Amino acid sequence: MMPPEIPSSDSPAEARRQSRLRTETPCSDECRECAPYWADLEYQHRHANCCRSSKERELLTIIAEKIHQGVGSCYSGNWKNYDQFKDYGSAACIIACSGYPGDEDFVQCGYASYSCGRTSFCPRCAANRLALPLLDEFGNSISAGNDVFYAVLSFSSDPREDRRFIFKDLSVPQPGQNAPAPDDNPIGSNYGIEFETFADLRDARIIFTIIIDAIREFTGNRRDCLFNGAIGGPELSVRFGPLRALPHGNFIIWSSGFSADGARKLRRYIRDKMRNCRLLQTKLFPSIACYRLKSAEDLRRVINYICKPIDFVSAYKNAASAGCTPVELAQLNRETSCFLKNADKVFWHLRRVSRYGRCSPAHHDYIGLITDRRRAQREYAAQKRLQHRRKPESRSKLHPVERWEMHYCDEVERLFSRRHSKFQHWQQRIERPPVWPPSALSVQPHKLAEAQTPTGTDPGSANQIS
Repeated sequence: MMPPEIPSSDSPAEARRQSRLRTETPCSDECRECAPYWADLEYQHRHANCCRSSKERELLTIIAEKIHQGVGSCYSGNWKNYDQFKDYGSAACIIACSGYPGDEDFVQCGYASYSCGRTSFCPRCAANRLALPLLDEFGNSISAGNDVFYAVLSFSSDPREDRRFIFKDLSVPQPGQNAPAPDDNPIGSNYGIEFETFADLRDARIIFTIIIDAIREFTGNRRDCLFNGAIGGPELSVRFGPLRALPHGNFIIWSSGFSADGARKLRRYIRDKMRNCRLLQTKLFPSIACYRLKSAEDLRRVINYICKPIDFVSAYKNAASAGCTPVELAQLNRETSCFLKNADKVFWHLRRVSRYGRCSPAHHDYIGLITDRRRAQREYAAQKRLQHRRKPESRSKLHPVERWEMHYCDEVERLFSRRHSKFQHWQQRIERPPVWPPSALSVQPHKLAEAQTPTGTDPGSANQIS
């Protein structure tokens, strides 16, 4: 059954009325205790009048409509399955209540043909933009003349090398359960790095850069290269109470002679890069886990796994299930808001999935399968690149970390936030064409008269209209 729709308005009178309603509506003790818990969509939607602002009420109503899609719903996509398997309802509820800058874009994803493009959090965009293209190209590339491995480049606080190395066949039901890292059950400050200040975000960005440089260094046709091709990219996992994040990378690699010695060589390369970086303040040690894929089914399952959005909902629920008081829940909510905002900053201009070596479509010995849909998408993307291509002398020659630092400082120094969200711009361009005739305040009278003159009539008659 569809929950009742909550009216919302942006008028000043309605805002004053809703503000008075929030202060005058009596809240029970249960409401005061459960209001800080953001992961319960049903409760937050039911108590939106007394606990949430007008914008949050509107977003919660949209989320409930998407999950309980009725007849005539304008939201495309199987959001009910996303809620069942990806816990979309809790994720959207947390984002709507957290004050996340892209909350409206995330919630409105699926409205008509609109896509938010936030692959780090949105399951729909992660599937359409990351997983489906890789499944089309490499879903059946298990017999390409090379061994296929699933490699996880992660980091740990454990100094023992034998605990930071795994090399075996993939035999577990889900590749992410045993793969990522040596810290199977991390506790407190032993997990990852802090994720609050500028130095913390810079450490995460440097780690991402080191991982990408390592894959590029060992992929190619040279004699010292370990991989013929690779696909994958950086990823972030999170724990709350206190806020800690673990930057790592998930990759699928094709190699004709990859062994345990090669995996140790890759780990030594990352270790030396971290030691030689003066800006890096973390004391983590690199770890690597490699799993040999035996079938196309394993390959497709791993592709779906590396393209998944960041699972911050499980971390939120695990931290809240430890018997948090309202004060501790408020602190948990502050950590969640901080993580959501900082995650976008860390992934600025960073691709979630990249192709290297023989996995690149520009390679002469491409191992993937180019479908008609992918060919049409690439032609369209090539045309857009030609339209927006910059001159060679205008390209930045700074290091990626320096360029990220400049962007971060510009965002901090910016006094005003954006007026409209990405969804509102899309709505104005697609659903709301310019009003005709244009307003006389923005157009000169003689131009307005010329614009209103019918084709083939005397221009002098237009003066009578004006």
